[in-house]
Amino acid sequence: MQKPCTLCVGCGRCETYSKDINVLTKGGLSQKVATFPCDVLEKVYANEDTLISVDIGTTTVAMTLRRLQDGEVLDTFTILNSQRAYGSDVLSRMEKEDAHQQMKESIEAVICRGMEQFHKVSTNIIGMVITGNTTMLYLLQGLSTKELSVAPFKATHLDQRWLQIGGLDTLLMPGISAFVGADVLAGMFALSMDKAEYPTLLLDLGTNGEMVFSSKDGLIATATPAAPAYEGRNFEEQVYGSDYVSFLAYLLEHGYMDETGLLADPYFEEGIV
Repeated sequence: MQKPCTLCVGCGRCETYSKDINVLTKGGLSQKVATFPCDVLEKVYANEDTLISVDIGTTTVAMTLRRLQDGEVLDTFTILNSQRAYGSDVLSRMEKEDAHQQMKESIEAVICRGMEQFHKVSTNIIGMVITGNTTMLYLLQGLSTKELSVAPFKATHLDQRWLQIGGLDTLLMPGISAFVGADVLAGMFALSMDKAEYPTLLLDLGTNGEMVFSSKDGLIATATPAAPAYEGRNFEEQVYGSDYVSFLAYLLEHGYMDETGLLADPYFEEGIV
């Protein structure tokens, strides 16, 4: 038996992987999710009250300013995640424990830049909601990510939480597991997947990729690291995500790769040019 790595990259070659690591989250939505701020603040909103929503992705931070009365998007702000300076994927950032405080400060600064833009559009911003993958929310809170990087990948800080960022009451959405985060739960909640009357599939193809399937029997969620694969930034000339998908389909069809994404020998060690 091959000795398990201290930091799992999901290669599939460790016997422990299939037994302990590839765990699926099953059942309905276990956390009570608040539709911030409606059933949290329990107040009637003025016509121009607005709310900031934030999705902290490993690569990109996306923010919107919405009018609460009708949900209309008044402004958007999108920027690369400044934590990329510490690694292009969550595993790289987990390893840099000594830089987690700097990562916390850098992502707060990015969020505040978006807030500055939104304050020029609305003077009635009453709060902010933040979602993102589990690692991103750990780093935002200044929490150690060590428990997320080693088997059994147990996440102990998945609850809904309140913070103050830039002077605003800020709600962190709850997550599901170490690698199925609050961003996925927000999508499941928005689509009412736990109440779907027919099979439904949610895909989040990002630096950390997640998939959720719902049926009459409940929900199954899983995740896989894609790193910057869909951006082509490790190549001199950019290759786009759709080309990667076609390439992977070719590898699977011709036996260079199995259905789990594991490359056949000798390509596992040498790669494919």
